[in-house]
Amino acid sequence: MEEPKKHNNPIPLKKRFSPSPKEQQKPTTNTASYDFAFVVRQINVLKDAFEALSDTKFNPKQDVVIQVDQPGCEFSVWNINVKSRHESFGYLSLKACHMDSFQCKNPLQKSFSLKGIPELFRSADKFKARCLVLYVREGSNQISFKWGHNSLDFGYGFPVNVELKDVDPRMARFPRCLSYVYEGVLHSSIIQKMSVKLQNQSEPIPDTVVMSFQRATMEIMADEMTASSMEDADEEELQVATEWKHWESLESASRSATKASVYLVTEPGREVMVRFHLDQLGDLIYLSQADFQLLSPLPLLGRFRTLN
Repeated sequence: MEEPKKHNNPIPLKKRFSPSPKEQQKPTTNTASYDFAFVVRQINVLKDAFEALSDTKFNPKQDVVIQVDQPGCEFSVWNINVKSRHESFGYLSLKACHMDSFQCKNPLQKSFSLKGIPELFRSADKFKARCLVLYVREGSNQISFKWGHNSLDFGYGFPVNVELKDVDPRMARFPRCLSYVYEGVLHSSIIQKMSVKLQNQSEPIPDTVVMSFQRATMEIMADEMTASSMEDADEEELQVATEWKHWESLESASRSATKASVYLVTEPGREVMVRFHLDQLGDLIYLSQADFQLLSPLPLLGRFRTLN
């Protein structure tokens, strides 16, 4: 009986279809090339911030400008009331030091729609996600959102892709540096309670908010609602009027913030800045034009600089 032919290099079936122990233990690496990529662990904080920026009364078009550079990532919204020519800004800054696996190969400045983002965050519980990965592949015209369990797996499943668009050159940009003369600190829940009560009252929500600054006290008044904060200020009283058409947006911003700071900005213009402090993530800032006149020359308290 003729013996079966022998192969020169027989390969056992087990080895042919099963990885070796070393291959099994070898971690998978991400070889894709990105313009930028980073991981955010504070999912709920980011969710509230995006809901604030996408509020239709504050941001009717629901578009946001994203800018990424080595210091981090910023999202900004610019809105103008055509009738009164009143400008307002929303600005979310995420610092690179507060994010995982941050990389930026090519600085980016584009815009995209926030319309589908709230639905994306609602799926976080379904996937039991612990972090969110944001990235743009090199040369791509889409920004991708992807859920992950930790910062090492760089997301899993299928990403949600949103088209990137060129930034309209007519859009104003959030100032790089703001100088201020007054600063007051409020617990963020005060603004949230004011917003809820104003929205629940039968009368229309007021567009104009009046702020009164005097020694050791800051008051924010909208109709009969008043909030106070103890903070050193000048002896003379100063009243400031500004338009706030975005109470719902302010309420969303206050959910995850530990506190809110209110500033009277003198440069580059006359504005009121409300800054929500997002722990271990960054800041969510509103800047609104104001009508005020300094009663006397006041010393500059400080300057607030944005990421770049």
